[in-house]
Amino acid sequence: MNIAGIIPARYGSSRFPGKPLELLAGKPIIEHV
Repeated sequence: MNIAGIIPARYGSSRFPGKPLELLAGKPIIEHV
């Protein structure tokens, strides 16, 4: 059984543009969710 989900991540944020792709502990932030 595979379960997939969609996590909205705003790449064009005004306070922190590109946040979902910024690295945190060697992985993009979006992978930690």
